Amino acid sequence: MSSIEWFDGGDADAIYGLLGQEYEHPTRLLPALCPVCGQLGVHLAFHAWYDTRPSRGGGWAWCSSCHGYGHGSWVVPVWWRNIPGVSIHDLTFSPGTLDDRAALVDEHWNLLVNELERVTT
Repeated sequence: MSSIEWFDGGDADAIYGLLGQEYEHPTRLLPALCPVCGQLGVHLAFHAWYDTRPSRGGGWAWCSSCHGYGHGSWVVPVWWRNIPGVSIHDLTFSPGTLDDRAALVDEHWNLLVNELERVTT
């Protein structure tokens, strides 16, 4: 796990807000521009506790560049599928473990967004 010091609240709320913007109809491909530092470092992810929907779970939004993040409990969106190889036991409130796998997280998110785009067009 990474030794990065992450910060939440304050300016990082703008990063966390991106997760809510993408909840219903995600269109943003990752990594995305950070509203705090302007770098291409934002990553978004959910994790459902159960395979059925609706399911409670967690949501994370973070920037690998400025280390701002947000995490909270969510009803996971119906379109979300958990990231293969990421277990609930790997996850904590801060995104360190997810950031270590940022390329995998982004690839998974982008796959789901592209699948949704094909279905809706």
